[in-house]
Amino acid sequence: MDLLTYFSDANNDGVKIRFEQQTSTLDLLQQAIKGPSDVIEVDIQSDVPCAGAACTSDDVIFRTWLQACLVDNGENTKALKINVKLPDVLQQTLTILQEFANHVKQPVLLNFGVVGDTEVIMDMINTIFPNVTLVPTLSLGTSPWDDVDRMYDVFQFASQNVMFSIDAHNIKNNWDKLGWLLDQNNKFSFYIEKGADDATEDELFYVRDNTEVSHVYYSNYAGMNEPIMKAEAESSSSDRIVDFYSGGDPLDFYRMTDAINVTWAHRVNGKDQLEASLSDAATKMIEADIKMFNSSERGYLPVMSHDPPVSNYELTLQEWLDSITSCTYSTCPKGVKLDYKSTEAVEHGMPLVLAVADKLNFPVWVNADVLQGPNSNPLMRPVDAKLFFDYVDSIYPHVTLSPGWKTAHNPIGDTNYYTIEMMEEMNSFTQSLRQPITFPARASLTHQSIEQFQWLLAQSNRYTLTVWHSTSEDVTTDQLLKIYNGFAKDKVYFDIPDAMMAELKQAITDQS
Repeated sequence: MDLLTYFSDANNDGVKIRFEQQTSTLDLLQQAIKGPSDVIEVDIQSDVPCAGAACTSDDVIFRTWLQACLVDNGENTKALKINVKLPDVLQQTLTILQEFANHVKQPVLLNFGVVGDTEVIMDMINTIFPNVTLVPTLSLGTSPWDDVDRMYDVFQFASQNVMFSIDAHNIKNNWDKLGWLLDQNNKFSFYIEKGADDATEDELFYVRDNTEVSHVYYSNYAGMNEPIMKAEAESSSSDRIVDFYSGGDPLDFYRMTDAINVTWAHRVNGKDQLEASLSDAATKMIEADIKMFNSSERGYLPVMSHDPPVSNYELTLQEWLDSITSCTYSTCPKGVKLDYKSTEAVEHGMPLVLAVADKLNFPVWVNADVLQGPNSNPLMRPVDAKLFFDYVDSIYPHVTLSPGWKTAHNPIGDTNYYTIEMMEEMNSFTQSLRQPITFPARASLTHQSIEQFQWLLAQSNRYTLTVWHSTSEDVTTDQLLKIYNGFAKDKVYFDIPDAMMAELKQAITDQS
């Protein structure tokens, strides 16, 4: 049973759930039952005074403790969190829980270290008392990706909800890994431990800024939950700079659930366009194009340009990034999408992104057309796919990748769709990548390629679609609606003109 479903008055926010950890004696247990906590915690071990039996840290036999908790206090509705400190008492603990199964009406969380034969541990849980939320301790050592992969391998197919217990001090520096883990399964969440030292406010807010608040719980109410709620009550969102991971989801950044509400400014390459987009509250993502220009005065450098000649550029990439990261408008920061037009532009542009990495507290997408797509021809040379992924991964990997296809629209042809072979080729490059990936798809070709893109997005929880429109082509509202209806609402973005977007949103409203 999910905690936030059980405690519906928490408004789907884990910070509202209060854990009580001091219940190792029967007197402390009674105080916790009568107190304000939502979840009662108890540590179970096996000390000499208990003669090898499962007991609390103050030597109360677990069976006695559970009798007092569930039977003697028959109206106790508080959830339970059982922390098994020694592997040799896990089976005893589960057996005792099963003995009281008819009295368990609330969620039960089972915390344990993942040691020994994990298959044996999971078989034991599933055989004796499976109706628990699993709370394995996630320790991050010198090889954190290995630690995260191990956890995923153990729990990816668990039928239970899984709440990974993690030290607050380990979160920010490992968010690329932890965010990846959360995205793998909607049954995954985090239980934040304060660690040896109290977590800072920045550490507490970092995890809250970067994922859904329903996925995060906190171990220390006075030291963690209360400071968070106090800070949020005393200041509006504009008073605090959100410390967002640049490879994060715009839906988390803007606290949205429907990707259609992420609005775009397209081809923002000039000074006036950039200024207008930064100051426009309606604009959520800014897209711009990067080409290489050989300047006699400044050498070979990446500049902001889409249409020829490149020499007409107004901003270099460096100047564009400086404007984005130094914006002082109340409407900033905003997400950005960097559309690289050549392999050389990626090679020379990504080091400039790295140079401002400490200022990238907003979503950053890195786009390039890396494969041949519908109606393309040999003259439409894509960015080298392998080099694109290699450059990004080796220079600044903390982004959302946006690899696309070179395409054209043929008004009199019958090839205006993406093939399954194109999907398979793209997935062969992206399936092993750790970053979130959004595939840019031409609107005039996508409405006839729904099944192909459904197959592609089914290959990973981190895949999404971004539909874009070329103004030289006719696309109807019905065709856009078909695309919207073909995917979950958090899986398809629309980078289309305002008038088309308004008509699409009206059509969505009319069908509901």
